Amino acid sequence: MKDVRSGLVPFWRQRRFYLPILVGVAANTLVYLALTYRLETKQERLSSQHTTLTEEVVPKQQTLAALESESKRLSRNEETVSQFWNEVVQPWEPGLTEAWAELNQLAQDSGLKMGRYSFRYEPLDVGLTRVNASMPLEGTYFDLAGFVNRLETSPRFFLVRQISLDRGRRGESKIDLNCDVSFFLRGAVNGRDPS
Repeated sequence: MKDVRSGLVPFWRQRRFYLPILVGVAANTLVYLALTYRLETKQERLSSQHTTLTEEVVPKQQTLAALESESKRLSRNEETVSQFWNEVVQPWEPGLTEAWAELNQLAQDSGLKMGRYSFRYEPLDVGLTRVNASMPLEGTYFDLAGFVNRLETSPRFFLVRQISLDRGRRGESKIDLNCDVSFFLRGAVNGRDPS
């Protein structure tokens, strides 16, 4: 009879009904706590990694910006070298003759008297030859300044290496100038090394 009565007692009043529920709640609580802890530590780890990566990215971005700047500079330099090589520097023939003619013309346009000039060749490793010329000139100070200015603004790219002045022999208004100038030509004289 006790068994029958216990079978008639509503299930919510029976102790064995609550036991699985309590076990389920305890299991769910443990799973919830484990997952929450894991997610929280994962979030902290991700946040720490994000901070570390952000700190690593800043110098790399600066390096990238420097490399991009260097790349642009190299590209501009390449264009300048190409323009210098193709437009400014001429081949030996007729470049050498034209350069001497231009030097004579610049001296005449400046009102200077040019004496006998001397020159020497200096081959460079980049396929160019530097021509170093030494020219004695005579004229007034302003004529000499005009000549140097014309040299520096010439499209041929004359380099004024050295200038020395002496008082002229003929009169006080005239002075003597010895001017060392360099210019560049492609290749060599008649296909040979000019030295």
